[in-house]
Amino acid sequence: MPFQKGVSGNPGGRKKKAITIYLEKIIEETEPKSGKEFAEIIARRLVIDAANGNQEAQKILLDRLEGKPHQTTDITSGGDKLQTLLVEFINNKDAKDTNTNGV
Repeated sequence: MPFQKGVSGNPGGRKKKAITIYLEKIIEETEPKSGKEFAEIIARRLVIDAANGNQEAQKILLDRLEGKPHQTTDITSGGDKLQTLLVEFINNKDAKDTNTNGV
């Protein structure tokens, strides 16, 4: 059967795993001693640890707040800048055209 335009083939989305379902439920619960949500307690601890120099906590915070930095992988130019290669290619082509009178 062909796909219908504008209709999702998976309207319910990907099923959540059991641990994710439990974690999402528990994180919103209130911790009995402090009366605060577990999410708030964890967030505060993360900020305190980051402020005290914990680099892993700093990385987690920055990734959450600013987004993870984009990582690029060069699989085509052997590490050379592509723009430089393109300019050299064009210059070499022009030199050949000049030497052969455009033939």
